[in-house]
Amino acid sequence: FTAFGIGKGHRAIIGINTGCAATLPAKKLSVAGHVELISRLLAESNGISIVLLGGRGDAARNFEITCGVFKRTGKAVIESPTEGGLRDGLVSVAACDVVISGDSLGMHMAIAMGLPVVAWFGPSCAHEIDLYDRGVAIQTKATCSPCWKRHCPKQDTKETMCYDQIDWTEMVNAVYALLSEAILQTAFLGDTLLSVPLAQALRAEGHELTLVCRRGLGSFFLGLGLFKDVIEVEKGGTESYRTARLK
Repeated sequence: FTAFGIGKGHRAIIGINTGCAATLPAKKLSVAGHVELISRLLAESNGISIVLLGGRGDAARNFEITCGVFKRTGKAVIESPTEGGLRDGLVSVAACDVVISGDSLGMHMAIAMGLPVVAWFGPSCAHEIDLYDRGVAIQTKATCSPCWKRHCPKQDTKETMCYDQIDWTEMVNAVYALLSEAILQTAFLGDTLLSVPLAQALRAEGHELTLVCRRGLGSFFLGLGLFKDVIEVEKGGTESYRTARLK
């Protein structure tokens, strides 16, 4: 994202996937909802960059969101390219530190790449999605959720939709909770040596850390007092991470 002005001085990049498939259009927030969410995120910290993610057909909507945020906060939001196809979209998602998304392709892309995800659910069900302990699922407060309806009758009566009944405070708190945590992975001696000063620097900034290391090194890292959790794995086998154990 350096081409879009994101560089040194930004502690985190928060990606917000704004779109979804036309099959269940209620899986995306309204433009006003996105403006509200982003404004609250920006109010919490000056050290973040907001990047709007999406696919073909989301460019005009993202521009509308960007204008709404600037009008309300005076702060800029980055619009990632949306017409470059799946591969380009994956690159944009991978550049983020945390991704916020409804139950859509953008959410599944972030989960697949091991990113922390704040996923909100309106017409669909949070219990059907595994975030692999790397995210937070937020269900709408709408009593009719989940319904899996392609068309909501509330749209005809202009009642409050499920995507407008998300708890914004809960979502903002979830994002910053995920940003406060970091996972370090070590494999070789050099990784072990380099991870210590990195961990010290991250802890000095107030981050909570989890370390993944080779079996037998957990006690050493726990003794440093830098890590909330230490997970030992056997390197080299296909089952190594499935058999990982907390030290």
